[in-house]
Amino acid sequence: MSRLSTAIATARRPVCAAAVGLATAGLLAVVAVSGGRVASADTAPPAFEPDPGSIGGLNFYDASGTSITSGAITAAPFAAYVQATGPGRPGDSKATLFGYVPKSGVPSGSWAGEALTASTNYPNAAAPAPLATSSTPVVSLVAGDTTLAALASDYPNVAADSYRGLYQLRLKTSGAGQTGRPKYYSADILVTGSAWSVVYSSPSAYEFAPVLPAHLLETRADGMTIDGLFNNTGFVDIGTVTELPVAGRGGVPADAAAAALNVTVTEPAAAGFVTVYPCGSERPTASNVNFSAGQTIPNAVVTKIGTGGKVCLFNSQPTHLVVDVNGFFSGGTDYAPIVPARILETRSGGSTIDKLFNNTGSVPINIVTELPVAGRAGLPADASSAVLNVTVTGPAADGFVTVYPCGSDRPTASSVNFSAGQTVANAVLTKIGAGGKVCLFNSQPTDLVVDVNGYYGPVSAYVPLVPARLLETRTGGSTVDGTYNGTGIVLLGSVNELAVGGRGGVPASAAGVVLNVTVTEPAAAGFVTVYACGSDRPTASNLNFAAGQTIANAVATKVGAGGKVCLFSSQATHLVVDVNGFYP
Repeated sequence: MSRLSTAIATARRPVCAAAVGLATAGLLAVVAVSGGRVASADTAPPAFEPDPGSIGGLNFYDASGTSITSGAITAAPFAAYVQATGPGRPGDSKATLFGYVPKSGVPSGSWAGEALTASTNYPNAAAPAPLATSSTPVVSLVAGDTTLAALASDYPNVAADSYRGLYQLRLKTSGAGQTGRPKYYSADILVTGSAWSVVYSSPSAYEFAPVLPAHLLETRADGMTIDGLFNNTGFVDIGTVTELPVAGRGGVPADAAAAALNVTVTEPAAAGFVTVYPCGSERPTASNVNFSAGQTIPNAVVTKIGTGGKVCLFNSQPTHLVVDVNGFFSGGTDYAPIVPARILETRSGGSTIDKLFNNTGSVPINIVTELPVAGRAGLPADASSAVLNVTVTGPAADGFVTVYPCGSDRPTASSVNFSAGQTVANAVLTKIGAGGKVCLFNSQPTDLVVDVNGYYGPVSAYVPLVPARLLETRTGGSTVDGTYNGTGIVLLGSVNELAVGGRGGVPASAAGVVLNVTVTEPAAAGFVTVYACGSDRPTASNLNFAAGQTIANAVATKVGAGGKVCLFSSQATHLVVDVNGFYP
């Protein structure tokens, strides 16, 4: 029985014979709750920004849960609720609001100020929905708390420069036994007479914005890109580097730092690979898509955007290429894309970035490989999770690889499914485990290659989980909670609603999830589209498959109505879904 996945991926246009039409680009919702400038989109930050201790912004609400950005300093309280734009550290249970006076030439860690509230536990059940179920810190202010008028009286800001009247509000989170430098969510307010207004809320470091999948490159004659550019460009020659503009197209802003793409190879002339990397950088010793002659195969790619807003694609053999964009990371994101770097190479003749875990030999059956990730290839020692590309090559028999954080029990999930002799890769977004390591279990003897494409820092709005199964239509397996289990083959043309909120470690309030979706035993060639329930089904797909094929891909999707994700299947097939993490 094949098992299934972990990863971060994205929806794409079908490339099978049953392909549907083209997507219309447009910004959907930000799946991670984002801060950003609340006063106006073009408000410039004060001179003391960026604040090195700030890890996100603040949102303010009145008693009904309506967002506010101004008010009277004498109001008691000046806001009913203040919410951080990202989660506290794991283990934090309290949040306290402080007010400080920024001064020219004084480091932000030395500003004077005082607490404005008592500590508050969270989730905050006293707040109105959806704040009551938010997994991010929400502090309640009451009439007895310190008013902004009192703060201004205790710490008057009468500076003669542009700092006059400015105050920084900070929401600090804490918990028993926590250590390390204090971090906080902050917003800068201006007090003018008896009024206050938000002038800057530190951009949340947690912005991943999905877009309606859009075609950016279509080398074939029968498709169309979102803007008519890079369309019907023809078969790509062997050894070609294609410079593809991404920023400013398909809903991706000009200043985006990274993009979530789905890269598809179709009709290749011979076996080979595609490497995706930021233009302006040297082509790395890494790959994103591995293919056989004549094969159609996609893979999810999260890549840094390079010089001129472009992403480069190198193909080792003549082939058609299709590229869809599914989302982007803003310049303030806590996701740090890097030039891809190899960190495991079991074969001879290759090399890892640091010569470690290099030429180690084919991995025997049922082995767990402990792979150090943190502290290598530019990743900091305190990185919380990593975006990897895991490739299986030359396996002795059909099987699977499961990637999971070391120190955790091996989950009932997989990252790569493969057939004997096949070379296949999949994107994997995984939590980094004990000792800064990621564990890889292989069910059959095989060579393994691992490249790293980026990472999340120690405090991140993306919350990686130990993979958990949420849907298993086959008999003989089991989901994490016994529901959506053994439900039987899904019907041709059916839409299947899958509850994800409140399951497998995903909170009921989650805005987005990272899934691995696997098709197995399909009756005919087709595709699966994953989208937020309550939305129209988009003209895109996440998996393309042939009759009888087992194939998986990672999917980052917004969570829809009722905490559900919808899966449309164009053919009768079994489906398996694992969750790997979520965005609050």
